[in-house]
Amino acid sequence: MKISNLSDRVLDYLSRFISLAHKLDWSFADLSYVLTQLNSGATETIEQIKINDDILEAITKIQPITKRLGISHQDYNFITVSLVDKPVKLGKFYGLPYLSENQNHLDFLANVETFREQLDLSEKDFNSLIAAINQAGLSSEPLEIVVENNPEKSQKISNLTLEKLDVIRRFVFLARKVNWSFETLAWLLVTDNTTEINGDFLLKISKIKQVEKKYKLQFNPTQYQTLSDLIKPINNISLTISNIFRVIALSELFQTTGWKPKEVFAHLANANKGLDIFNSVQDIIKLKKEIELSNSTGIKLSFLLKLKELKDLTVAENWQKYKELAQNLIEITQANYDDETWVKINEKIDIQLNEDKRDALSGFVLWKQKKGNLRDLSQHLLMDVETSGIISTSYILQATLSVQQYLHRCRMGLEPGVTNLKIPEIWWQWMMNYRIWEVNRKFFLYPENYIDPSLRQNKTPIFKELEDELLQSEITVDSVETAYRNYFEKFAELANLKIVESYRCHAQNNEGDTNPEDTLFLFGRTITEPYIYYYRKCIKPTANKPTWTAWEQIELTINAEIIRGCHAFNKLFIFWVETTQIEKKQDDKSSSTETKATIKYSFQYQRKAN
Repeated sequence: MKISNLSDRVLDYLSRFISLAHKLDWSFADLSYVLTQLNSGATETIEQIKINDDILEAITKIQPITKRLGISHQDYNFITVSLVDKPVKLGKFYGLPYLSENQNHLDFLANVETFREQLDLSEKDFNSLIAAINQAGLSSEPLEIVVENNPEKSQKISNLTLEKLDVIRRFVFLARKVNWSFETLAWLLVTDNTTEINGDFLLKISKIKQVEKKYKLQFNPTQYQTLSDLIKPINNISLTISNIFRVIALSELFQTTGWKPKEVFAHLANANKGLDIFNSVQDIIKLKKEIELSNSTGIKLSFLLKLKELKDLTVAENWQKYKELAQNLIEITQANYDDETWVKINEKIDIQLNEDKRDALSGFVLWKQKKGNLRDLSQHLLMDVETSGIISTSYILQATLSVQQYLHRCRMGLEPGVTNLKIPEIWWQWMMNYRIWEVNRKFFLYPENYIDPSLRQNKTPIFKELEDELLQSEITVDSVETAYRNYFEKFAELANLKIVESYRCHAQNNEGDTNPEDTLFLFGRTITEPYIYYYRKCIKPTANKPTWTAWEQIELTINAEIIRGCHAFNKLFIFWVETTQIEKKQDDKSSSTETKATIKYSFQYQRKAN
């Protein structure tokens, strides 16, 4: 076998052709197809097919596109090249032998049902396709769907032409190859401000698909639009395809980290930082620390940025801003706690603030008063200025302590000008101890608050009965009411006693007494019969504060309105007369009444007075 017309030019072309195929890792058939298309379909001789810089530049664009999109070179050509002048290929796409301007051909495809069947589109997909073509502006005039005037009321694409069919072909074929919805592809065309599906547009799509594959995500225009709207304030970033790759990468970053895009972008805008911050690992780490600080404190990044700005602001000119941010910081912190917890948190804050204020004011007063050290200042102010904020006190207590310190210094002769302090020495025992003075005053003014009922010795008999009744029964409303009613009934009885006798003498009222005391005995009885008698004593009745004993019931049945008392042999005697009426009959059958009087007495030994 012999190769004819083999010239140097042919050999040079073959060498370059084979080398280029190996470099691109293409088959000879694929490279030949691409070269033929790039040379405007020249196929007659090798001399007509050129491999120059323009051709190589075009190939460098095609090669990454086909690789990233996973399409053949024929697919690339099918998408980018118009088939208006190639009716066979155009018709084949729509399932027809060929297409022309013949009205019959166009009317056949203009029917919506037929069009959907030829392209295997659902009603929803068809409506989406028409809307996407019109949105992208790929056609010179919008596609319109009209209802035909026939019994079936069928729908028709009213203004269908070969150019529009070719646009639809390229649009549908590309959407299916990249596995995107019609809406996504149309949105991308509008975003890129292009109305032509060419190599440059496919190159951009291929880059997006490459990012999709790398991060295993599906390009979402809605998500991109949302993120892009958030990014807009940052250095006036425009909404272009060139930013899509950043947005996709950022969406992956936000999804991984859980960061909130709106807050992050607002922070970058306020900080006058651009998206270049995501190009540096160090900047991302710094941003991460800022976000972690925001999450741990519950404070927004925007507010943290305002706090950061304070470090460069002078205090005098920006004092109001300092105060506002400080108040805002307290309110933000308080919002993270309930009322009970916030009280404890606020105490810790006050402790630190008070110590800071103390340190600042101490230095100023030392300078103003020309004092040597804090100890001298404490003696001058009569308070310890070195006390930490943990120790709390009240204004009144601090004033009291200061007065005590002043008096103590006067007593020690440390106060200038004080030479003669006329205060008795015994007073210092309680004057120098506030608590002792306070307790004594409280005992004196409010004794009822400190009385222990169990220690009380001078209980009246009816009060003891009240205690016993309360202790012996279950405490209920009824039992308490009954006990108190019984007590007040007995109290009312004592309050209404009629005094029938009094006796005054000197008597030994306590066991072991050797000196009798002036004692007044009082006797009283109830108003109604049968009479119940009571007695009580008044020891030292002429004293300023005589001692009265409680009324005690005399456990005797005394049928007399009055009694007489007497004290002898260390015994208290009572005498009374009881009379009885005896009716006697005389011999003359008359009767008379005889009154018989009986003198009775009783006594008891004197016992220790209550």
